[in-house]
Amino acid sequence: MKETSATKRNAVSLATRFFDPLGVISPITVRFKLLFQQMCEIKTDWDDPLTGELLTEWESLASDLQQSKPIFLPRCYTGVKSPPIKFYSLQGLCNASQRAYAAVVYLQVKSEAGIYTQFLCSKTRVAHVKKLTIPRLKLLSALLLVRLVNTTRS
Repeated sequence: MKETSATKRNAVSLATRFFDPLGVISPITVRFKLLFQQMCEIKTDWDDPLTGELLTEWESLASDLQQSKPIFLPRCYTGVKSPPIKFYSLQGLCNASQRAYAAVVYLQVKSEAGIYTQFLCSKTRVAHVKKLTIPRLKLLSALLLVRLVNTTRS
């Protein structure tokens, strides 16, 4: 990313390179969405260099991406030689802030060896440009969670 100039076009180009259907890297992708929203709010042209706060955020994103390590997720949720499983349950969490809201779903497995929890998927959304109240954003995050749980269940 060091050779990529900091423009709106390059930020969008880099953000769309991520293929993350499970939302594993949602903390990174939501930062790109927020940066793009800020660029749209101040009506930055596509090829104008970023300045000020936008440039600082771009450099922070670039630094975080360069320092990131590979993410490995097990494909088997229960393990090959796991003890007999008593039950599975889906656990969901959601939250909101003034700028974004998110939901995450975990699989909780109770077996004879104990209870353990495994990440399944997550979704993030950027809050609308028109400022919404926190209770309204929390309701939107709850709706996002319900839809994510239904999709995960099916």
